[in-house]
Amino acid sequence: MGQKVHPLGFRVGIFRDWDAQWFAKKSYSANLKEDFEIRKYLKKRLARADVARIVIQKAADTARIELHSSRPGALIGKKGQEIDALRADLSKKFGKSIDVSVQEIKQPELDAHLVAKNIASQIERRVGYKR
Repeated sequence: MGQKVHPLGFRVGIFRDWDAQWFAKKSYSANLKEDFEIRKYLKKRLARADVARIVIQKAADTARIELHSSRPGALIGKKGQEIDALRADLSKKFGKSIDVSVQEIKQPELDAHLVAKNIASQIERRVGYKR
């Protein structure tokens, strides 16, 4: 068996940055748990929006969340109603001031997460995934 290298850890600092950007001395475990809960909530709520990456930045009592999606229109909604509702729900659920921004992925066919999700949905619909 060869030595296996974690693909994300190997590339951090070279191709991409961390998915969580905050610092805590005493409350590290609470912040980490909150990050997992935020990600779980967002993945469940935005399952159809093709979200490839969730970046969480925290400072004091505020948090900024960047959602990288190939279909930002599905996230934002008409006149920004969906994103405002999401922002209000997150603030209410986690008791923090949370700002949500959406970044568009220009070439979704180059993002591994989106390609895998597409293939999985094709298999679920019994479409020939090799075509």
